[in-house]
Amino acid sequence: MKAVGLLSGGLDSTLAAKHVKEQGLDVEAVTFVTPFCSCGSQAIQAAKTLNIPLKIFHEGTDYVKMVRNPKFGYGRNINPCVDCKIFMLKKAKRTLNQSEQNSFSPGKCWVNGHVSTQTRTSSN
Repeated sequence: MKAVGLLSGGLDSTLAAKHVKEQGLDVEAVTFVTPFCSCGSQAIQAAKTLNIPLKIFHEGTDYVKMVRNPKFGYGRNINPCVDCKIFMLKKAKRTLNQSEQNSFSPGKCWVNGHVSTQTRTSSN
């Protein structure tokens, strides 16, 4: 089986991709470079470490339009987190539909029913 997974290069998405790979699935990672975040280098490093292919989406006008007028409003620090996640999930779904992948990882780790912490130090 094959899977597509969101990969920012942060702890959660890296562990999620590693876990899916350890389940025996061939993982193709997807990451996004936007006018507000150039975290592609972290994702590239994580993909190399995990030895998985990485597809990088360079987002511009459509992403900025979504940020200027988020359907679900702004999160903390003027972060349209819900809309941003929906935007990324839709792009990743298109990748899933255009390839032979038949599974998806949203790039989050869940512990006891909750999204886990975002950093190594806060998880101790």
